[in-house]
Amino acid sequence: MKTFTFFLLACSLGLYAHAQDTFRLTGDISDDSRKDVKQLYLTYDDEFGNTITLDSAKVKRGKFTFEGTVPERVEKVYLSGFPNGTLTFFLDPAELTVTGIDAQNPEKARVTGSHNNEVYNQLKDIDARGRQNAQQKLEAYKTSLPADIKANPVVMQHYVDTERSRQNELARLDVLDFIAANLYEPITVWMVNDYCRDFFSAYTMERDILCAIPESMKKHPLYEEMLSFSYSEDLKSGSQSPIITGKDVEGKRLSSTDLEGNYVIIHFWASDDPASIDEISSLKAALKAANQFGRVAILSYSLDTDRQAWTEAITRLDMNDPHWHHLSTLQGFKSKAAQLYKVKKLPYTVLINPQGRIISLELHGDDLVNKVTRIAEGIESYE
Repeated sequence: MKTFTFFLLACSLGLYAHAQDTFRLTGDISDDSRKDVKQLYLTYDDEFGNTITLDSAKVKRGKFTFEGTVPERVEKVYLSGFPNGTLTFFLDPAELTVTGIDAQNPEKARVTGSHNNEVYNQLKDIDARGRQNAQQKLEAYKTSLPADIKANPVVMQHYVDTERSRQNELARLDVLDFIAANLYEPITVWMVNDYCRDFFSAYTMERDILCAIPESMKKHPLYEEMLSFSYSEDLKSGSQSPIITGKDVEGKRLSSTDLEGNYVIIHFWASDDPASIDEISSLKAALKAANQFGRVAILSYSLDTDRQAWTEAITRLDMNDPHWHHLSTLQGFKSKAAQLYKVKKLPYTVLINPQGRIISLELHGDDLVNKVTRIAEGIESYE
């Protein structure tokens, strides 16, 4: 396979976020497929995994129009409401037009009118051609196999599977070359996410690909998510901790990176879990032991799904120390944070150092208090 030399490129880029502005999106569904489409929806997924509906529009004689304000940051959005599938594109401040819409196969349509979508369309077309060529070559390969191999279904399948993998890898090269040539586009993080994340191992993503993303894009939530899922494949002492994000009790975004410079106890819990409630006293003791030290914080990530239950428990259990921070996405065990740390039961704790590296996993009770005490007293240091 070709060497991905473009991943060695890493330098700064201008800000990827654009100022808020307006957009207009129009389209016309083909006559033979429009009868099943009455209303369309414009949505996107936020960084916490929630689907946000931006707008909806009635379809009249196959035509539709959306108008509004674009999100603060470049976002990939979805046009849904079709019988089968959705259309993905970028919602830019421009006059956007959807062409070639077949309601039964909307992903083949294209959105024009902005630079980001022109780049994305080129990438989609390259990928589609590559997949088609790979399939054609696979069929030709199957035909060319000797009769004795074809006569044995198990052996035949082995040969076909091996060739399919080879052709898919070859087809991906053109996609990677395109990303290489457009590494500094505002939609780079999306291209890497869509066309690299599921293709490469976590190790390769971290070591060879994500490190090459331009510096100005490394604060993008999607970049942090890709990097964190790479980290999550190697959860052990000394490894970098995955970044977790959520909203605090006031609805403001909070991230584990906001606490860098402190020793942090990442604490997964739920207000209706008895074992989680029992753990609270140990967490309070750990903070008390580090009071004079001043550089220990708790980041409690609630796996509650009910906001009121979560916030009332914080008050009831007196979890209001200034060094005790709370966040949640109210998605339970389905939250990205729980997936990153592979949380299967509660409570679950991770102690990380001021640089974000894991010190210990699953410290509880006296073991947690003793570890924090030794750090606070200078007996142990992990910096």
